[in-house]
Amino acid sequence: LMEEFIVIGGGPVGLLAALLLAKERFAKVTVYERADRILDNVYESYPIVLNRRAAKAMDRVNPAMFQMIKARGMVVDGSKIFQGTRQVASLLSCNLVGTTRSLVNSVVRTHAC
Repeated sequence: LMEEFIVIGGGPVGLLAALLLAKERFAKVTVYERADRILDNVYESYPIVLNRRAAKAMDRVNPAMFQMIKARGMVVDGSKIFQGTRQVASLLSCNLVGTTRSLVNSVVRTHAC
């Protein structure tokens, strides 16, 4: 008997979770998305940063997936977190990749079809 899963949200994380469940659990996965379409236009998107954990998850689906995003994004040397105008933390890392949510949606969706 095949396991069945429901994933709520068709954005990058929801689609990646669905792909991992289908691939690693050989499960039937249904994705529900509120929006009538998935945004893949960079002008309707917003910036995001992918970390090492995101890269590892994408590699489990297809090692080319993260490399496609990295090639079109930019390596972020670090990040700073602010509370109002006060810096509360900083992180130096060459393992972060800055991109847009629309690019990640597009790449993940390409591997879903």
